[in-house]
Amino acid sequence: MSLCPIVDALSSLATPSQDPLGGASPACLPRRITTRFPGRVAGDTTYALAGDLSQALRRAEAAHGQHEARTGQRDQNWPDWYAEYMMHEQSGEELPL
Repeated sequence: MSLCPIVDALSSLATPSQDPLGGASPACLPRRITTRFPGRVAGDTTYALAGDLSQALRRAEAAHGQHEARTGQRDQNWPDWYAEYMMHEQSGEELPL
């Protein structure tokens, strides 16, 4: 049994190569993502503290309330709107209306 459950599950399809020192298959080791697929966000949206995230959510909630007042209807897609608002806010881009 390898150290990687995915390799175990797929062992009938391929045999993972082993490290000469007996370590896990390279497919099981964590990898750093260095490039993004087209259409993905260029920068990172992160919050160092839970308080930072909760404040960002409160700002998004207030802005979203104004958005719903402008449109005159409840926005069923509010999670996507919040996400877009928070990403734009953190990257310094123009905020959505």
